[in-house]
Amino acid sequence: MTDALFERLILHTQQRQYQAVIDVWTQASARLKDSELATRLVAAAYAQQGNLRAAESLISSLLGARACEGATLALAGRIAFDLGEYSTSLARLERAVGLNRDNELWWMWFADAAVKAHEPARALVGAEVHTLRRNRNPDLAIAYATVLVHSGRTDEALLEFERILAHWPHHAAAGPGYAEFVMREYPLEALDLLDRTPWRPIGEDLSPARVRASLWLPPLYGSELEAAKWRDRLLTEIRDLTVRATRSALSGDARAQCLATTPFFAAYHDADVTAIQFAWGDFVEAVVAPLRSELGLVNRPRTVPPQKIGIVSNRLTNSSAGRFFNAWVGELTSAGYDVRLYALGGTDHVTEALGRLAQLRKFPEDDVTAWRPLTQALVADANDVLLFPEPQGSQLTVLVAALRLAPIQCAGFGNPLTTGLHSMDFFLTPDAAEVDAPQANYREQVVRLRGLGTSIEAAPTPSALSREAFGFRDDEHVYLVSQAMSKWTPRFIECLCQILAEDTSGRIAYFGFGSTVSVRAFQLALRKALAAQGIDFASRTVFISGLEREDYLALHRAVDVGLDTFGFGGGSSTFDALSVGLPVISCEGGFLRGRQTAGMLRLAGCANCVVDNTEDFVSLAIATATERRTGRYVGLINPDTGKVAPSQGECFDNLSSFLRSSFG
Repeated sequence: MTDALFERLILHTQQRQYQAVIDVWTQASARLKDSELATRLVAAAYAQQGNLRAAESLISSLLGARACEGATLALAGRIAFDLGEYSTSLARLERAVGLNRDNELWWMWFADAAVKAHEPARALVGAEVHTLRRNRNPDLAIAYATVLVHSGRTDEALLEFERILAHWPHHAAAGPGYAEFVMREYPLEALDLLDRTPWRPIGEDLSPARVRASLWLPPLYGSELEAAKWRDRLLTEIRDLTVRATRSALSGDARAQCLATTPFFAAYHDADVTAIQFAWGDFVEAVVAPLRSELGLVNRPRTVPPQKIGIVSNRLTNSSAGRFFNAWVGELTSAGYDVRLYALGGTDHVTEALGRLAQLRKFPEDDVTAWRPLTQALVADANDVLLFPEPQGSQLTVLVAALRLAPIQCAGFGNPLTTGLHSMDFFLTPDAAEVDAPQANYREQVVRLRGLGTSIEAAPTPSALSREAFGFRDDEHVYLVSQAMSKWTPRFIECLCQILAEDTSGRIAYFGFGSTVSVRAFQLALRKALAAQGIDFASRTVFISGLEREDYLALHRAVDVGLDTFGFGGGSSTFDALSVGLPVISCEGGFLRGRQTAGMLRLAGCANCVVDNTEDFVSLAIATATERRTGRYVGLINPDTGKVAPSQGECFDNLSSFLRSSFG
């Protein structure tokens, strides 16, 4: 490449004139395109324009047998990272860092790639070279602490975060990162740790980091009193965020990112969280109001009768919520409605099957970053009704629901509590599980659907794994908790301790899942609670993970009793348990989310498995396990799928009957 052309590339790059860089390159002859630096500059220009595939194609041409410069490898790694190809990114950045370990920026990119590729420990190799620099560069220090967290080196990460905040109190990223970390990894100590460490960002600004830290809750609590303190704190934080959102000048994507987190884990509290949900709805709508103006959205009048029904969900798949709600697609199409499906995130064979029943659009990113293309599609389709089967299971659905993109919007009970949104008109609730007078618990108008409100997909045949294969002895009573660890309230854990204390042959089996829950922290907390009652954690509990669904069902067949968590119980998991004849003991709650299992049990003719206090919960669980082991327990019948059930109030036969009767 001639000196003149090369100088033009450099000048255009410095001036951020990326199209000019590409134009110079396009006009150059093939003979002049052999410079590694020039090729790298053009690849960077493509990347800056968002044309990552062109950037990747160009930069990868330099990564053959010949030795590459570190800068080329670093750029190639960054491009692969932005394409979501994290393993490729990690390999390239590892080579770049190997050539220049002193480069802080490259190492931070390397650390990000290592975390995303689920190989965080690789980023720790050679990281000691930055020990002193971390005292001067907070971004470098935060990246190092993050790698420690993901490598499971939690105590070191705690110390590192505390050092960071000692140097940079109220750092905009370090503070929220620290708050999330201690709530996940040190939930029982989180209140004390946060109270004695200055971590809050200062100033009046609304930001995604501040929202994320403000909405975060620990997965476990030492007592119900402590849980109440966290709820009070959360309510105060949300109301403060609403004021900030009203005043904030943030717009567009930056504003949308403030909805990248929801306070959904408040629902796992065994308490009334209606005020929190209402406050949350107010905050969401305060964030979204300028976005509606930016897009020029106006409310459309209702079409009577409605014809076009849009279903927006990240669970149009072979998933627990999908098995509950995908039947609505067939029901609505059979009733003659024009149904459009908007599948968010990953898809599978079930998605494709549903796409043969109704029009299907796929949005691969279930993230608020995809709010514009999803919004554009929903506006263009002009649906008469938008249905969100599990609205709070996705931050993206919360955002588009608040935008009010259809004249009628309905929330399903995949998240069995109010969305808190004024823009959500109706909440579809299963009559068999709802309280007698639920309206005070919802901002939406409550619509009761008979029975379970849907037809649940039948469970597959369990695998042949036996009780012995799971390591359970014939002379022990195995109690299975199928719910996520974040649903284990202090009151529920107390009951588990009491069961094991009274039943010396008892053993608790449980699963470890939940993206915001630290399995390490959970098990240490459970061990502490059991030890306080003189119960050995190692011999009286068994941790299970990584089962295929058929093996998961075989496990339910192999144990003696299922225990439903308090406050927020089972849905699909309870149906699975009943499908293999496992009795589930439920202490019925005061809100829908704590009553779904009880509703299923009653439909299955097993009302005797439902109690209303913890004392009966403990005694019934032990009696049932004993009878099961001695062969004296009367077997269960399979549950009805919700077509027939006694009504607790006026209700509709199904979703179609609601639409016909209300808007016909």
